[in-house]
Amino acid sequence: MGGLDILRKFLLRFAEKITVEQTMDYAQSCKQSDYPEFGVYKGRTFAAACFLGRERGLTMRFWAFDSFAGLPDSEGEFRKGQFECGREEFLRIVRRCVGHIADVHVVPGWFSDTLSPENQSISALKAVAIAWIDCDLYESTKPVLEFLAERLSPGSVICFDDWFNIKARPDCVEQKACQEWLARNPQLRLTPYSRFGWHGRSFIVHHVS
Repeated sequence: MGGLDILRKFLLRFAEKITVEQTMDYAQSCKQSDYPEFGVYKGRTFAAACFLGRERGLTMRFWAFDSFAGLPDSEGEFRKGQFECGREEFLRIVRRCVGHIADVHVVPGWFSDTLSPENQSISALKAVAIAWIDCDLYESTKPVLEFLAERLSPGSVICFDDWFNIKARPDCVEQKACQEWLARNPQLRLTPYSRFGWHGRSFIVHHVS
């Protein structure tokens, strides 16, 4: 890896860390509940959230949702199995970064399966302070948003890691899934919060009576 590649990688990590840090500061003022991340890969953002949440004394639990087998088969630019990182490797990285993982809950499997109402292993996840969505695919983002709809409170934050992918087209990936989700849930409104890197956008959730 050349010097420019190292610099780019550092700047990307720095942008994400700043976003997580700002969002944790905001969550500290809101006194809300848990942090689920959907699509954790090697745990870079997840570990930052754990560290910064604990540093601020937040009593949230940290939920890691991932297939741990990479992306599912789909049409488009991604291949099946891309971004694979096994569960044990993910946990090893998180432990190395933050120490103990007593407040970490790992949920392996495809979102269409693990986010179903029948999955009792996630029944304790009732309220969300911050949701980090890094699904890469429209088909993977849809079940995540459906799961979150009744768990978001006024002031909750949603961070879309791939918001500006595919030339920021509103008819693709996370933007498309989000527009459809808001149409099905007219009680929800999203206020733009912050941008991170070239790819990410976060929003604050509001309820409309």
